[in-house]
Amino acid sequence: MYDLKEHVDCVHKEPQPCECEICGKVFTENSAMNRHINAIHKALRPYACEICGRNFAEFGHMKRHINCLHKKLRQYACDVCGRAFAQRSTMKKHIDAIHNGLGKRDCDICGEVFAREGDLKKHVDGVHRGLQMHTCVYCSKPFVHKRSLVRHVERSHNKSSEE
Repeated sequence: MYDLKEHVDCVHKEPQPCECEICGKVFTENSAMNRHINAIHKALRPYACEICGRNFAEFGHMKRHINCLHKKLRQYACDVCGRAFAQRSTMKKHIDAIHNGLGKRDCDICGEVFAREGDLKKHVDGVHRGLQMHTCVYCSKPFVHKRSLVRHVERSHNKSSEE
């Protein structure tokens, strides 16, 4: 029987954020998290890069990976500084953050300025909170978050995290 509590929970209750147990990414809807898990963490990746073997859930994602990482295609150039980007959306974020001053983030502790919230958080965690850093074994670049190191190794050194 459908009771009042069930109705309130289904219709009127604010959705609770859900977090991916694998990587910590937060979603507003459970269905979005499930799509993320299936696309990112499960073996539903039928498209393999012929160069490095990395698998993708969608053909377009694999093609973008090849163009950006292996072919180094950068077809979108910033009109202000000339920096080139593989994706138009990345170039727009660059222009907004760097040239238009949108979204500038100041560190409350030392005043250093960052274009992105994530960069400020990494700075505070690594510099001011002294969190344990994860260091790349190939180039010694430090990372606050293990998942950032894994992504760096895959993209910069063409290695999987298992190697």
